[in-house]
Amino acid sequence: MRYKVIAKRILIYFLLVVLAFIVQTCVFPFLSFLASTPNLILIITFTYGFIYGTEWGILCGFFAGLMMDLFYTEPFGLFILIYSYLGFFSGLFSHTYRSDSIFLPLMLCLVSEVFYNFAILAYRYMTIGELYFNYSLEHIIIPEIFFTLLVTLLVYRLLLIANRRMDRVDDLRGQQAA
Repeated sequence: MRYKVIAKRILIYFLLVVLAFIVQTCVFPFLSFLASTPNLILIITFTYGFIYGTEWGILCGFFAGLMMDLFYTEPFGLFILIYSYLGFFSGLFSHTYRSDSIFLPLMLCLVSEVFYNFAILAYRYMTIGELYFNYSLEHIIIPEIFFTLLVTLLVYRLLLIANRRMDRVDDLRGQQAA
């Protein structure tokens, strides 16, 4: 019975990452009022790491990175590595702090977003050889951080409520089977 619950969770994580990827790449760019697109995949990765721990954070980060690696031109594995690290890092805080608070998830989002953007910037510096730091900071990194933090306020709460509901349903099924 436990394997069915784990398989269901993995399928839900994968579908959620696919949905977030579609919205992030196909819907948000067409919204003209957005200066930059919020990173939904990053929000999902750090949220699942923070709620369920390092193992689930790495798993969700793997799916998120796989989606990004399959559809972008950077070398295969770069995004898997970045998102897996982000899932692991946010999972380190899962047993220490309450998931009800919004302050720590916002701080995790901020740290994850800064790490993600600077990792991509460092990679592009190593491949191109030039660093357009001021332009990247002003036109890409800061607007993306701002919009990602705003979207985190809503998406984190929705994911937390949905996961608590799934936990209750899974606990009830386990009690009925016993």
